[in-house]
Amino acid sequence: MRPRGTGSFRPVSPVVFITVAEGISQCEALAEACRNGPLDVELMFPYHPHVTVAHHLDDNTLDRAFDELADFECIFQADRFQLFAHHAEDGWQPTHEFQLGRERTR
Repeated sequence: MRPRGTGSFRPVSPVVFITVAEGISQCEALAEACRNGPLDVELMFPYHPHVTVAHHLDDNTLDRAFDELADFECIFQADRFQLFAHHAEDGWQPTHEFQLGRERTR
């Protein structure tokens, strides 16, 4: 994965995020594979891999996050992902962790 630079969903949603410069297709494939059973729901917006860094903050704070992280870049290999649930008092909390790996062949 290579997250790099900033983006925003404003004015639709007050969110600033780090864009995904490399690894988009792998994220899309993983999201598609996970969307079955109870997760097979119609999405309000198209899937867009990103890393949220600021959400539901005032415009000045969102602008600052956008500007100060504009040059951000890193590279990492993802070997797992987590499922989060939203709780009214505690916000987003991890509930399950899933290991990533090569598909097994028979």
